[in-house]
Parts: sequence; structure tokens; C-alpha cells
Amino acid sequence: MPRLEHIGLDVDGVLRDLASQLVRVFEREHPALVGQCLPIDQWPDWWGFDRYFPSDVDLYGFTKKFHEELWLEAPAYAEVERVFQRLSRDRTVHIVTTQLSHRSADLTRLWLERNGIPVPLERYHVTRTKQDAPIQLLVDDMHHNLEAVQLAGIVGVCVERPWNGPWEGFRISDLEGLFEVLEALERE
Repeated sequence: MPRLEHIGLDVDGVLRDLASQLVRVFEREHPALVGQCLPIDQWPDWWGFDRYFPSDVDLYGFTKKFHEELWLEAPAYAEVERVFQRLSRDRTVHIVTTQLSHRSADLTRLWLERNGIPVPLERYHVTRTKQDAPIQLLVDDMHHNLEAVQLAGIVGVCVERPWNGPWEGFRISDLEGLFEVLEALERE
């Protein structure tokens, strides 16, 4: 396979641990409900994550109220800045993300900058159709995104998360594993 120059990285579940931040802030604001959320390692899917929280709480209103704190203060996964720096030395990195709103997209861009992941605006793609981004490989945590890019002839690589779903392509336990996948693909 020829060299894969344009690499797409999803944000939530790949670079940013939004799930842990959501639970952390939720439990801080609702101390009587601590321990009543389904543990993240048991989330079978990301979509509809509100079902993992007590049903008597308006999670939409909660996320709206704490939107900035949730999106800006969610931690990066441990290896993210190091992998981004290494990857961007000799490849073109695109951020390919789906966000709830324009506000979420703006906060995500600011989060990227604060976490050592500066990406020019022309390589920051907020879209529900990730296969339309100008990339050759996408690292994502959602099987439906990976299936869509694969159908479009783009290599999909799944970062292992509890909510991945039935993806049968390349899987990596963390972003460091991406370099092994790239090496194997480019040897072909």
C-alpha cells in the first residue's frame, strides 16, 4: 500500500476522555446519586449515553449547564500529545469529529490547542459524514464511523473502548498502536 499521508483523528473517545469527565462532573453535582451511573467500562454504545445515568435527571439540561467545563476540562488520554507530535512530524493530521453544536465545535478546537494538538482550521473537520474528509485513514471509537469510511475506501482503525461495537477491522488498545498499523499497511 502506498504511504498514508493524510491521517484523521476523532476527538471524543480517541483524544479526549469526555465520558469520564461527564461522570465526574455529574457525581460532583449530584452527590446523592454517586454510584448510580452505569460504570463506563460497561457502556455498550456511546449513542444514547443518557441511559447510563439515573433517569430522573435531565442530562441534556445538565450538559448544557456545564458545557464549557465538560468540553474544556475533560482529560486527554495519556499518550495523546506525544503521539500527535510524532505523527505530525511526517504526516498531515486532520481532526475529524462530530460535535453536538457549533459551541461544542469551538470548545473542542480550544481544547485541542490547550492540549498540544494545534491543527489549522482547514484540517479541522466537524462532520457526521467522516468519509467525506480528505483523509486516507481514520482513527475512531465508533464502529458506524469506521464502517462508513471503510466503504469509501478509507482505512479505519478502532481505538478500544467499551462502546466500540462490532468492528472487525484494525483495533488498537491506545494511540501508540497506530504506528504499528501504519507500518504494517505500508509494508504491503
